[in-house]
Amino acid sequence: MLNYLWAFMVLAGTLYGMITGNVDKITDALLTGGGSAIDMAMTLFGVVALWTGLMNIAMKSGLINSIQEKLSPVVTFLFPTVPKEHRARKYITVNLVSNFLGLGVAATPAGLKAMEALSDLQDDKGGRTYNIYVLCHVCLSRNKYFFNTAYSDNRNCLSGTVWKH
Repeated sequence: MLNYLWAFMVLAGTLYGMITGNVDKITDALLTGGGSAIDMAMTLFGVVALWTGLMNIAMKSGLINSIQEKLSPVVTFLFPTVPKEHRARKYITVNLVSNFLGLGVAATPAGLKAMEALSDLQDDKGGRTYNIYVLCHVCLSRNKYFFNTAYSDNRNCLSGTVWKH
């Protein structure tokens, strides 16, 4: 549905530009926008590559394991149904550390790996469970109200209102 909306907006804008005689401005905007998109993509690629590489080095050096031990109470509080030895906890920890350091874009690979690992714990492979919901909440709301909101979501979800799709 959203694809149709975007296609309609692009076609309507192009048609309006043709009717008003501004085809040269449309062409300039397309070329400028395309160049800006490539510049931004290359910049983001460099940032993500740098921080993902540093996080991989931290994982291999054992730094993430020591941070994971220190953050274990927080992770256990937020994800009470994830077993302590499950691989999802490591990715959750990397995601939390990346988000706490303000590296939102670089936290994405760890968040995706954590989602994949958390989906292994599901009985119903088509639905979203409490753990995936909380991880999305952690990734999307890096604000001062996070822990209060996560705690209230924890209580609501455990009382039987698990978000399923």
